[in-house]
Amino acid sequence: MTDASWDNQGMGAPPRSGMPTWAKVLLGCGIVAVLLVGACVGGVTWLSQKAKKDPEAFERGAKDFAASMIRPDYEHAAAVVRQLQTEAGCRALWQANPGVHAGFGDETAFLKAVEGWRPHLEELPPLTAEALDKNQFDLTKEPFSGVRFGYKMADGSRLRMGWDGSDRKLTRLEFTIAGPSAGATEVKP
Repeated sequence: MTDASWDNQGMGAPPRSGMPTWAKVLLGCGIVAVLLVGACVGGVTWLSQKAKKDPEAFERGAKDFAASMIRPDYEHAAAVVRQLQTEAGCRALWQANPGVHAGFGDETAFLKAVEGWRPHLEELPPLTAEALDKNQFDLTKEPFSGVRFGYKMADGSRLRMGWDGSDRKLTRLEFTIAGPSAGATEVKP
């Protein structure tokens, strides 16, 4: 029998040719970073040139974009305001939104409070770029607690409401009546 051995008599593994893996990864990340910076610089340059070319059209486009982002929540608030304008709508609102119950106690108290609001309550205007300019409303989306909406009426009265972001159930509804004679009174949960 012959003597066999795995020893290759001192010859090591052949040296690898080319760049090591860490250098390839580093080079790839560097190229991606340069492309991202270039895209950002190019985008900012393009936007600034577009704004310089026609500032009014650029501003109108930005406001239209902002309006499109908040349109679903604004339309929900407008639907709530339409419901508050009739007794049947108020009853339906009371039944569908148990989160409002804590602030008013029972349905009769809620209906009485809303009856006092109605002379001051007005329809929300359509959501346009001009409506955004007037600063009559504020809409805030909070990550874990839903949406908060406020609207200032022509007589200075304010309607505030809040709802859960997922199912749009009202969690807050309040109206501050502002008048020249009575001052301001607030009915809230």
